[in-house]
Amino acid sequence: MGEKGRGREELLQNILMLLGKEGWRFETDNGWSDWDIEVFGSRWWHVRLRTLSEHYPEEKRMTRVSNQLRPNASSILVAVLGSAAMVTLGLGFSLPWWLTISTILCGLGYWITRGLLLRLRLADLVEAAAHISQMTQMDARTGWK
Repeated sequence: MGEKGRGREELLQNILMLLGKEGWRFETDNGWSDWDIEVFGSRWWHVRLRTLSEHYPEEKRMTRVSNQLRPNASSILVAVLGSAAMVTLGLGFSLPWWLTISTILCGLGYWITRGLLLRLRLADLVEAAAHISQMTQMDARTGWK
């Protein structure tokens, strides 16, 4: 929450500064998108950041940030083709079904874990940008920290 009228604009500037400083590839909204910043974190995943500021009396603002993990088209294609290849190999070499399924699940688990780690890293970056903006973090369960 911004105590001195600070809102999403200052937060977004600090996020962009930190992204540039750390060498992330990103794109900003052109005005027609439902997101503010899209970060291309890896070959397989990207994260869309969306912000919203609510205005309150005495120049207070509450700014919310959403980060959405999105797979790239190439990663979906590789996941589908890799799964199909494993099924084909399993059937072709008469491998036990549990071995084929467990191999596919391990691969998908690794892929999803990498995406979630990227999302957590960007959440830390947003938190650092909020700290630079001198915003107070709000705890979802108890209210103010």
